[in-house]
Amino acid sequence: MPRWLIAVLAGCGCLLALLVAVVVVVVAFGSFLLPSIEGPLVEDFTEEFVEDLPEKLISEEFPEAEPFLTPEKTEVERKPVTIRVTGTSGVSFLGAYCAVSCGSIEGVIPEDFDAGVYQDFVTVNVQKQDEGNRQLTLQVLVGGEVVKEQSTTEPGGVVDVTVSPEDT
Repeated sequence: MPRWLIAVLAGCGCLLALLVAVVVVVVAFGSFLLPSIEGPLVEDFTEEFVEDLPEKLISEEFPEAEPFLTPEKTEVERKPVTIRVTGTSGVSFLGAYCAVSCGSIEGVIPEDFDAGVYQDFVTVNVQKQDEGNRQLTLQVLVGGEVVKEQSTTEPGGVVDVTVSPEDT
């Protein structure tokens, strides 16, 4: 290898090492050197902005925003949500859901879980914990009525169900 190429590579290596050192120092001490963006000024601005937000959005120019900002809930939104796992009795399963809150579910078919009260969306996924071809069916009920369901017979199969306002 020519000597000039070795000298160039060595020079580049030194520059790269220097650049890495500068980045490490800036990252390590940046929190001490830069002022914090938290504090009363930012909090006051945020509170004022959030308080004025509905008035800014609901106007003659944006009347379609009003339904999204009203705090009242419709009758559909007040109905209880039940997650039902059915199929071949004795099949174990494991899964998770998000509705008003999120949580995990596990058990043996058949089993029902209370997921709170319907608001906007419910999403659930469940996986069979066996390698057989037995059936697992996941149902989401809103107000006692099945809104959506999905089934699998695959070994270790997974089912996903999402309920949106269009489904209720």
